[in-house]
Amino acid sequence: MNWSEISEVVLRALPHKPAPLTGNEIRFIRQQLDLTLKAFASFCEVSSHQAVMQWESRGDEPAKMNRATEIVLRARIVARVSPRVTISRVFEEVSRFGGGGGRDVLLSIFASVADGWGYAYR
Repeated sequence: MNWSEISEVVLRALPHKPAPLTGNEIRFIRQQLDLTLKAFASFCEVSSHQAVMQWESRGDEPAKMNRATEIVLRARIVARVSPRVTISRVFEEVSRFGGGGGRDVLLSIFASVADGWGYAYR
């Protein structure tokens, strides 16, 4: 099992999660992008790394990010992992998430002989 491939699939899946991101998911994203707290704050267009620390401290609970900030984060992830996607398509895809508990949504990762790794939310 190749953990870097699985991590890449999870990073591609998180912007499409139908619920708010959790603190642990925020930390995972930041670490996968290899960004410091300060650089990640800038990536999310927030003024302070303390906001990032607060989001990450929520653990398995929703990070309680401002909705606009979370949309920007999701869009930037999609743009980074899928650079050929248009910006209008990116915002259309990532702004669909609703409220509710972020930890209540299950991500299933699967391997396909034809397509490689894939994912689905339940």
